[in-house]
Amino acid sequence: MQVISNGEVLTVTLTNLLNKHNHIQFAVAWANCTNYVYKQILKQEAKILKSVIGYNSYITAPQVLVDYTESKKVKFLLETNGIFHPKIYIFSSEKSWDIIIGSANMTNGGLGNNTELMFHISSNDTDRRFFVKASEQLEKYWNRAKSISIKEASNYANLYKLNKPKPASTSLSKNSKQYIETNIIPMPWADFFKKVKNDPHHGFNNRCNLLADIKKAFVEYVEFKKMPLGQRKMIAGLPTDFHEHWEEFGSMKEAGYFHKAVNENSQYLSDGLNYISRTGAVSKKDYLKYKAECDKAFPNGGFGIGSATRLLAMKRPDMFVCLDGANKEALCKDFGTTASTLTYEKYWDEIIVRIMDSVWWNQKKPNKKTQRKVWKARAAMLDVIYYEPKKKNYGDKKITVTHLRVTTTELGLKTPLKLHL
Repeated sequence: MQVISNGEVLTVTLTNLLNKHNHIQFAVAWANCTNYVYKQILKQEAKILKSVIGYNSYITAPQVLVDYTESKKVKFLLETNGIFHPKIYIFSSEKSWDIIIGSANMTNGGLGNNTELMFHISSNDTDRRFFVKASEQLEKYWNRAKSISIKEASNYANLYKLNKPKPASTSLSKNSKQYIETNIIPMPWADFFKKVKNDPHHGFNNRCNLLADIKKAFVEYVEFKKMPLGQRKMIAGLPTDFHEHWEEFGSMKEAGYFHKAVNENSQYLSDGLNYISRTGAVSKKDYLKYKAECDKAFPNGGFGIGSATRLLAMKRPDMFVCLDGANKEALCKDFGTTASTLTYEKYWDEIIVRIMDSVWWNQKKPNKKTQRKVWKARAAMLDVIYYEPKKKNYGDKKITVTHLRVTTTELGLKTPLKLHL
């Protein structure tokens, strides 16, 4: 047995063993593609049996995922509870084997100047049972790992650019999607802006005008309670003649108790919104204080997540998105959470935290005026991407209802028809 504590010695040892043996298996927490050992293993890829690389914390280089996209030899593992952290290299031929195990990853640091400690154990040191046990453990890692698709490798590259100081997986629950498996979290700003700008249902300018008028209301009156009823309804997503497009970003017209609280100008709603600053950071603590205060306006319940998030999204459209019946299912599915079990706390942990981990959300403030409009309301604008119009059947004609306007031509009728929706 040999103890190795020098990166250069470790690099030489691993390279020599790779050249000596017919097969290699390895499991490492992280890898990058510029160190000598990685390059030699890639050149001799045919020798790889089953190997696993972790990618928690965005330390593994994106090129590594690209090099082994759809690979049947190398899989990747991201832990949602802790971090995948082993470092083991197993070399084998017909009559001999060598194992290097310890602290060094397949990174420039691990194979360079880091303080590492590795043990080299060979078939000359002990019987084959040690080799079998080590191989069985690596097999367990392999069974939990997954092959990476081209799209997932691209998504990871987008997320990697953010260079997060914390693991993005801190907001993942056990059964959640990994970030690179989602469509929205790794989306570049250009793609996000294009989707929002091309709003197929409500109209981009209509949304921007509504947000501009709501911002003016908060600037002029500061507190929700001081606003006239029409402006309060505009912000709350309730029917009002004050603004033609009040229902965009989430209509709350079916929320009866919410109607009552807004009409009666509840002090609790106003006090709750005061916990949410118009600019700067909003913490989870602020968010929970907002919810607790607003709840006082509904002693018998009735302050649903739709109503709560509508107010939040209109005061801070850069941070919050309104969840309603038209977007909730699709949005939650893509964010990797479950709509039916979404609580107020989960809304923060599984929606808002992931929004703030997204590539598009971390875009620097754009210079172009139209892009700045979207950037200032980028969280609320998720409604554009996930909005799904309600569909109703009339005989054998299936139509899509967006603004409650339907032409008789669509139904194949010659006479006017009144629809009760």
